[in-house]
Amino acid sequence: MPFKIASHTNGDAYVEMLSKPYAPPEISAMVLQKLKQDAEAKLGEKITQAVITVPAYFNDSQRNATKDAGG
Repeated sequence: MPFKIASHTNGDAYVEMLSKPYAPPEISAMVLQKLKQDAEAKLGEKITQAVITVPAYFNDSQRNATKDAGG
C-alpha cells in the first residue's frame, strides 16, 4: 500500500501523506476536486453541479461525509 493508514488521536482512521494525517472525507474531497478540474478543462466551462452516488449499504454518517466531501 503506497500510503500508511494510521489511527488518529480521536481513534479514527487517517491516511498519512507527506507526514500529515488526512481523514477519509478529505481524501474524497481531493479526488472530487481533481475530477472537477479535469472536467472543466476538458469541457471548457465551469462545473457547478454534479451527482455523487454512494452504495446502498452506507450508513448516515458515511453518506453525510460523502456530501461534505462533495462540497
